[in-house]
Amino acid sequence: MASTSGALSDQALFTYPAGRAPCSLVDIGLNLADSSFDKDRTEVVSRAKTAGVAAFIVTGSCLKTSRKAAELSEEISEVPVYFTAGVHPHNAKDCNGGTIEELQRLAAHPRCVAVGECGLDFNRNFSPPEVQKKWFSAQIALAARLRKSLFLHCRDASDEFAEILRQHTLTAPAVAHCFTGNRAELESLLALGCYIGITGWVCDDRPHRGGAELAALLPQIPYDRLMIETDAPYLTPRTIKPSRIRPSRNEPALLPHVLHQVAKSLGKPMEEVAEQTTRTANSVFDLHLDGLISGDSSWKPHAAHIVTGRRVACFLSGTPDTELELILGKLCLVKQPYEATTTMLAPGMQDPTLRTVAKPFHLISEPRAETPLHDTLQTTQRLAASAFAACQLAAAGWLGIAAAPLSLAPPAAAVLNSPNAQIPRSVDSALRRAIPAFNAEVKDLQGCLEDITFKLRIPQRKPWGTMQGDVTKAQLLLSKRDQLLRGTPVESVDYAGTLADDIEAGLRSVTAAIDARDPDKTSLRANRVLRDIASLELVQAPGIPYLIPKEYASRPRLNGRAVVDMVVERPNTGDAFLTRGGGGLQPQARLQLVVDGYSAPITAGNFIQNVQKGMYKDIKLNSSYISVLVGPQPKPGSELPLEILPLGGYEPIYRSALDVASGELPVLPLSIYGAVAMAHPPGDAEGLAASDQFFLYKFDRAASGLAGLAFDEGTFGVFGYVTQGAELLQQLASGDVIKEMILISGADRLQIPDAEARQ
Repeated sequence: MASTSGALSDQALFTYPAGRAPCSLVDIGLNLADSSFDKDRTEVVSRAKTAGVAAFIVTGSCLKTSRKAAELSEEISEVPVYFTAGVHPHNAKDCNGGTIEELQRLAAHPRCVAVGECGLDFNRNFSPPEVQKKWFSAQIALAARLRKSLFLHCRDASDEFAEILRQHTLTAPAVAHCFTGNRAELESLLALGCYIGITGWVCDDRPHRGGAELAALLPQIPYDRLMIETDAPYLTPRTIKPSRIRPSRNEPALLPHVLHQVAKSLGKPMEEVAEQTTRTANSVFDLHLDGLISGDSSWKPHAAHIVTGRRVACFLSGTPDTELELILGKLCLVKQPYEATTTMLAPGMQDPTLRTVAKPFHLISEPRAETPLHDTLQTTQRLAASAFAACQLAAAGWLGIAAAPLSLAPPAAAVLNSPNAQIPRSVDSALRRAIPAFNAEVKDLQGCLEDITFKLRIPQRKPWGTMQGDVTKAQLLLSKRDQLLRGTPVESVDYAGTLADDIEAGLRSVTAAIDARDPDKTSLRANRVLRDIASLELVQAPGIPYLIPKEYASRPRLNGRAVVDMVVERPNTGDAFLTRGGGGLQPQARLQLVVDGYSAPITAGNFIQNVQKGMYKDIKLNSSYISVLVGPQPKPGSELPLEILPLGGYEPIYRSALDVASGELPVLPLSIYGAVAMAHPPGDAEGLAASDQFFLYKFDRAASGLAGLAFDEGTFGVFGYVTQGAELLQQLASGDVIKEMILISGADRLQIPDAEARQ
């Protein structure tokens, strides 16, 4: 007999054979916003953490529960909490003209990882079938537009469900939540590319209840498309025996029982299934919980909580008395008591000089009653992100030594941007987008190939037909050879013609790969064609297409691209570097940098002039886990203006960081491994950059914000990337010496105004 109180006893929680999870789990679907948890929600979370459930995704089943789920994701600090925003088919009858707009607003929340629970339920028809279909289709379209995952519900409506899904091109994973169907329904979902969520239903061993049948189907599910969930407070695992200790209310602490039954059905160790399902959840919902996969159950989130407050205390502990006080505009980081409404944990960050590790931030609520909630949240999002970015910089040693005045970058709110930020993710794509569009046909050709590479990232059924349409459009553009080569300098016409021939041949190979439905070959060949297109664009781009502001006209500028080789040695050790080309340890590390003057002509020109002067010869490197810092300490009065070309902009903006939280993104992002940028000068130097000191950024997406962006994205002016030898960045150590920096090409693109040349 089930417990009448619904309370979870320790005996039920840790009863054999499940007990604590062997490693950290993610509950991908629980109704924590349900009123049954109102009286003991804190205890529920604590019990789940004790049982090894290290992260939750709270299900939104209507606008009310979606809003509540968003609030819980902000309030709960013991474990990372994410949520979905959607309308369950039972509640479809309550939808109106403002529903999708409200869901879109909720989906923009940085902790919202999917649209749903949405779908069809013809079992009880609490909403008319045609109404369910209408709002199911509308939510699919919303998810596709926002590039959000889908959290799906289907019961007794498999054919109609599949038909509606096929009408849409999905742009992110789709998860069939709480699957309880038969073999035909499973095969239909798998054919649609869906991931499968398994609940405590699989633990019901009673005859004719479906649990045993579901258990028998589990081996048919691809291992990397299987996840586990509780759907609490429903579907309590019936494997908790004797029944007298089984609670009537399910909760996330019982997820290990689901794990045990799934592992038993698959014939695999619990540890292996736990790691695989957590890995899948991490990937599908883009949770950035990589530490959980390796078995580390401590929470190391890569984003700040949203809070309604303005005061933050940051503790850096080298000794018990170590305290740093930082001032960032309205934000004051000072010592505070531990009576905090919200706790935000930062990833552990160590610096060999300061010997400090980032400890919890404690945020004290100071909401202003006259400020609308949305405005307050926007403001505090930026403040929380600023604090987090400051702590990163402090731990990396970029804020100076503890006894010295602290200098820091302008606030960055990238951590709180949408997880689907449209920003280049590779060196090639970033540099390609920075080339000015002197020939519209070539730019359209580039767009066709980039569309193909984007569609290849869709994890479900690849839209091969639309990709073939992109190739056809590209071939049509290529057939107009005269228009394609318009604007090419006379001396480069033959080379441009050769590139056009290579592009034409490459398109034929892409067509063959698409016909063969081979995503790997399609990706490789499409990217090869894109490299040829970029080469053609560079031939047709004689210089920068805008005027330099008058106040900076006397500075050196780079009217295009330059290539620099950076040769590094390690004193007194001989062979020290392992290169990708093999051959054992090498005495030198050789990195090649592409410097882009199209997006940052002043910064790039200054850097190339420094290289020509030999400024960096015999300079020692200062390496940390996030960057390699190069060059002398910045001198007051020698600063450059901060220079950033925003994505979609025509010319750079000067002396102003980008507002990443509001959607401003750079053409050359910092959030790419091997980004090259000038450091910030010390002191109150907002809007300025050092003229001599630069750094190579070792971006790690696992330590990034929810958008997959660096926390200080938009605050540094990136002017290039390491394009060869990037694997050597992690091998560079403090004390390594630059033997030489060689300007390989681009000297003819460097322009030094006459006034400075005479000095």
